Amino acid sequence: MRALFRILLLSLLLFQINNAFILFSNKDPELEIEYEKILTIVKQHCEPNQYYLPEKVIVKFDKLTEEIAYCQIRLNGFKLVFDKHYWKDYTLPIDKTQLMMHEMTHCLFKQNHVSDSSHFMAPFFVSIPEAILYKQFDDFLRNRCGK
Repeated sequence: MRALFRILLLSLLLFQINNAFILFSNKDPELEIEYEKILTIVKQHCEPNQYYLPEKVIVKFDKLTEEIAYCQIRLNGFKLVFDKHYWKDYTLPIDKTQLMMHEMTHCLFKQNHVSDSSHFMAPFFVSIPEAILYKQFDDFLRNRCGK
């Protein structure tokens, strides 16, 4: 009985730790391509102290029902989650970039949504032409980081 109690207690403790902390980094190879592309742009515009980039980052697919993607900031890292069905079946390459850019902006800069529905940080996804998307991101980074 004591052994069972210890197992349950340990399980509960690990569950709580996992909800507060990220125990290891893990990036899905398909998502990592977009992640690294956006991170490279951020690093060109911003100093390391101007954005939040922890050692522990999870970028993964999951089956989502309420949203197509989200950012979850934890005590020692962050998690980016994308709906696999949406990403694979309904998303054009530039839309994947926009979606990653949007979620990474939440995580890296703790940026909220904006009210302009034609902006990449709008709360609802509306596909933006590539030139406009990169211009918006460039403007955001210049305003945020000064470069």
